[in-house]
This record gives sequence, structure tokens and C-alpha cells, in this order.
Amino acid sequence: MEPQPPATSHKDQRVGLIVFGALGIVTAFLCGLFCLFYAAMVAGWLGEAAKQPLPTLFQVVGFYGGACVAFAWLGAGSMLCRRWAPAVIIAGAWLWLVSGTLGLVALVAMHGAVDQAMLQAVKDSGGDLKPDLVLAIKIVMFSFFAFVYLVIPATLLAFYGRRSVRLTCEARDPVPRWTDGLPTPALIVGLMLALGAFCLVASCGNPAWPFFTTLLKGPPAHLAVLLQGALLAIAAWGAFRLRAWAWWLALVFPLLMMASFAVFMRTAGMAAYVDTLVVTDQQRKALEGSPFLEPETFGWLMVAYPLVFVAFMIWVKKHFRGTASPLA
Repeated sequence: MEPQPPATSHKDQRVGLIVFGALGIVTAFLCGLFCLFYAAMVAGWLGEAAKQPLPTLFQVVGFYGGACVAFAWLGAGSMLCRRWAPAVIIAGAWLWLVSGTLGLVALVAMHGAVDQAMLQAVKDSGGDLKPDLVLAIKIVMFSFFAFVYLVIPATLLAFYGRRSVRLTCEARDPVPRWTDGLPTPALIVGLMLALGAFCLVASCGNPAWPFFTTLLKGPPAHLAVLLQGALLAIAAWGAFRLRAWAWWLALVFPLLMMASFAVFMRTAGMAAYVDTLVVTDQQRKALEGSPFLEPETFGWLMVAYPLVFVAFMIWVKKHFRGTASPLA
């Protein structure tokens, strides 16, 4: 028989926790279906035009497979009213919301490139797009992205940020958990680093990797990706324990990675890297002249993103004082 929480003055939010948790489980199921869908694309079962290179299978399936596990874990934690669930979901939602906002700002700023790419794709297929149809497509696209990257994380923050939700989980799960005493900003840093490490490890199958002015290929590229992922994982481990050295590593190393990418963009160009991932001549032709492969398209992002990142890291530095956390 499930133990009943002690009587408190807060409103019990178990029903809401179960509902949001169930939605997390559904999202995990959809991520799993996308993994199967992408595997079918790589195998060529959906046509030659949709075929994707084999190395991207590990990256895409690794990412969405990890998302499947994460959503299932968080959904189950919410449904079981675990006290760590609101803390992790709040940190993840903030990361989701901020990164989504920056991405939408970038997309709006590049709307001209979006128009050009859309018109070129239709032209290559022998069709024609009227301006009204282009506008309608953009409205639908931006509305979808706004819902996914703004509305969903904002809704999660609105619910899990309630005091009654936290108290409900603490009452139903009185056992001390690893998030106890861990400030939300520090938890965000740890999740950001852990996610970066996971994405890099999932990308280790890529045939090439940009490194400043050089495009590494083969085993050197795989090794470089794994080493970068390992360093981010070490930084995440220290961040969850509020170590001062982890803050420095979390600040300096991502900046070096951004600098490496920016230098490669300005010297060799993104097209040199993307070309290593192209499978068919049809895909190569579709990418020719794409505005998204021009360095000027992303030039301002190479400045804006590091500035936002540095400002955030300076803001959270006060939490990394080298003192022991519940994980120590």
C-alpha cells in the first residue's frame, strides 16, 4: 500500500505530475518512432532522394534515442512524484527555452536566406512558388518552432516551478536525492555540459570534423570528437558537484570549440564539411549555392552566441565555490 504524505497546507499536485509525466512518456515514444523512421531513410527504404549517410545514423539515432530515454526517465520520475524530477525538469526547461529563443531569433534574422533556399529548392524541382504561398509556409514554420521551443518549455516552467509541486514531491518522496542543495543555475550548467558531451559522443561516427583551419578526417576526426566529449563530460561531473575548476573548464573549453568552428567557417567554409556527409549527387546539387553554407549567413552568430554564453557563465560563477554538494 502506497504511503500517504503527511497533511500539509499546500495543494497536492499529484494529478498534474501524472498528466505531465504521461506526456513525457508519449514524447519518448515519438522520439523512438523517429529513430526507426531515420533508420529507414538511411537504408534507402523511403527513396533515393531521402537517403541519408550512414554516419549520421549514429548521430541522429543517438541523439533521439537519448532523448527517448531522457523523456521516459523524467516522465516516470514525475508520475512517481520523485523530488528530483521538478528540479531536473525546471533546469532542462530553462535550457530548452533559452536555446530555443536564441534559435528563433537566428531564424528570424536569416529569413532572407530561408526564402532564398525555399525558392531555390522549388526551382530545382521544376516548380514555382507565389509570394503568398511563401509567406504562408513561413508563418506555419515559425508558428511550429515557436510552439516547440517557446510554448512547451514555458508551460513546463509554469507548472513545475510552482511551490506546491515541489512540496508535493518532497512529501511523497522524503528520501534525500542528488538534486537537494544543488542550485538551479548550476544544474543548468551541468545539464548543458552533459548534453554537449552526449551529442559529441553520438557524432563520433562522422567522417570528418572541423578543427580550426583543418578538416580532420577518419580516425583523427573520431578521436577529436571523443576527446572533446570526454572533456565536457568531466566538466559536467564537476559542475554537478559545484567544483570551482569545473566552472573554468566549462567556460574555457566551449569557447575554444566555438572559436575553432568560427575559424573553420571563415577559412574553409561550411560547404567543405557538409560535402563529407552528402550521399547522392542529387543532394550535392541541392546544396550548391545554398545561403546556409555561406560564412556571412552565420557571421553575427559567431559573435552573439559566445557573448551570451560568457554572460551566463559569469552569472552562475557564484555557485561554484568548491564546496561539497549532495553528490560529493
